[in-house]
Amino acid sequence: MAIGLVAELLVYTHSFFWQIRRGLAGFSLIISAIGAGMFAVQTQNAFGASLAFLMIYRVINCLRLVDNRVNEEYLKRVTTRTFCYLAGAQIIILVSMLSLYKFTLSFDPKIVYVTTAVTLLFASVIVMISTTLNIKSTKLKVKRNLQPKDTPTVTLAIAARNEDFNLQECLDLAVNSDYPKLEIIVLDDCSQDKTAQIIKDFAQHGVRFVQSSTLDNTWLAKNKAYETLLQQASGDVMMFMGVDARLGVTTISQLVEALTNKHVDMLSVMPERTASGVVAAFVQPMRYWWELAIPRKLLKRPPVLSTCWLIKRRVLLKMGGFKAVTHAIIPEEHLARELSKKNKYAFGRSNSVIGLTTQKDFADQWDTAVRTRYPQLHRRPELAALRSVLMLVFLLLPFIAFFASLFLVSIPNTCIYLYGLSSLFLVASHLMITASTNKEAVLLSVFNFPIIALLDLAALHISMYRYEFGEVVWKGRNVSTPVMHIVSHLPPI
Repeated sequence: MAIGLVAELLVYTHSFFWQIRRGLAGFSLIISAIGAGMFAVQTQNAFGASLAFLMIYRVINCLRLVDNRVNEEYLKRVTTRTFCYLAGAQIIILVSMLSLYKFTLSFDPKIVYVTTAVTLLFASVIVMISTTLNIKSTKLKVKRNLQPKDTPTVTLAIAARNEDFNLQECLDLAVNSDYPKLEIIVLDDCSQDKTAQIIKDFAQHGVRFVQSSTLDNTWLAKNKAYETLLQQASGDVMMFMGVDARLGVTTISQLVEALTNKHVDMLSVMPERTASGVVAAFVQPMRYWWELAIPRKLLKRPPVLSTCWLIKRRVLLKMGGFKAVTHAIIPEEHLARELSKKNKYAFGRSNSVIGLTTQKDFADQWDTAVRTRYPQLHRRPELAALRSVLMLVFLLLPFIAFFASLFLVSIPNTCIYLYGLSSLFLVASHLMITASTNKEAVLLSVFNFPIIALLDLAALHISMYRYEFGEVVWKGRNVSTPVMHIVSHLPPI
């Protein structure tokens, strides 16, 4: 394994070795993988398992060098960073293990069990407290205080591509809004179905049709569509909404009131989910869980969703529109993060009074998960490794340890209770979020938390693999090319 580590290190030490990086990376990949596997089998402990686990992501990094499909300068920068983090983590693990052996330190297994159980319980309590506070703070309380003269003009901006199945109902509800100063513009993003005709059919209701502009690899299609809509809009407030969203008669009025009452420049709204089948309840809940269960203020990563969000147009234009986030899979995240630094961003949940809902089947939810998971981690395998470790330890280990402890007599009864409590708190946090966002799935949420966590892990790794070595197709377009800075090489002569 050390030989493989040195071979990979050589790639970054001199221009000569960089030129033969594919051969060195391939050699490192094989030698390191074999070494890590043998080490894990021989040691049969947590240290060996950890080294083998991190080796998975070093393999990904070596394959990046072998595949060699992105800009060379970018490739060197990102692979160097990943190598430093992953190799450093492996060295720390190895040194820690050797230090324990050198000083012949040993631990009573019961102490290890109890320490682990207390740590997991503490983490689950933090999650439970955070969930409770977030659910309370994101509840939108709308007071209809705006006078007609103070009511801002609103542009409802919708980008649609091959959406003839959803668009009709979406626009039927939008044109029934009671908002007095509403402009609705819908962009057809080169659809191959009846999307354009559906938009034009709503012209008699005041809906304005916008044709998409020319797209190149410097833009993601969605971001280019948003920029085009922004340039065509005239409203004081931009309200960007997905075709899968459904508006109530008073939804826009109440959301504009909320934006005004909170004294913010941007408001992102979590819609209520309507019935979309039992299978669909295994993907989207984890997306909502990440937004509401984690103490995001401490992490300086505010919650945000793409389904529906409002922003003052002058503020968005001052920030450069979408030109600063041409490659961002979720451009709203950048805007929310910047505005939250000035306390000008808010996140809220819809309810039966506000009436903003959404409905997606399992296939659409899974495609969205694969499209967004890896870019959310800034396309970094080391962050994927970190997130995977945190999920395995804090979200899945309590359930595994609890059921395993029922059959292992060596584990103290106290640990069984602590593992059980940890699992119970995690399920309770999931149950609270589901009850607030998808009442039809409440009963299912009592049982499915470990499954949705595993599916989220699977989506992350599928997303990472497809972005790095394959294609991520969204609405008929390969979005991985602009996101990953992929260079289209000419065929050999």
